[in-house]
Amino acid sequence: MGVSFRCVVNPKVPSVEVFVTDGENLAMAYIGTLMGGLDLDGLMEESLETNGEEDDTEDDTPTIFSALDTFIDKSGGQITGIFQQWYPPADGLAAIADTLAKLRSTEGIAAVPDEEVREGCIFDLETYAKMLERAQSHGSLFVFSFDV
Repeated sequence: MGVSFRCVVNPKVPSVEVFVTDGENLAMAYIGTLMGGLDLDGLMEESLETNGEEDDTEDDTPTIFSALDTFIDKSGGQITGIFQQWYPPADGLAAIADTLAKLRSTEGIAAVPDEEVREGCIFDLETYAKMLERAQSHGSLFVFSFDV
């Protein structure tokens, strides 16, 4: 299974293409914190066994990635190529700064204990911040999306 967390810019800005990351660490950590751990294979097997019967009590529990939630496409735009909502880069930059501060704190160490994955998340977010800075200077908008 491969999953990544992407930053999509519209209209496209050619100079954004120089910033490259697969977003895999961020996707793994983001999903892992929502599901209570980073063992995605185990979590997938577990979810198949429950056939979608989940307890929704934890849905509103904030995580270290909560600042990013607003900007994540929930319409399946990565698959269809059509995103329903776009956001100003300045808002995304603020969310990234908040998330980076949390990842670098003791809260981040507790939430993402694997140092390599945590550092990968920081790299991904720093890369997306550079993309959004370029997008902002070109008047583009953005959205975050999961790619499976």
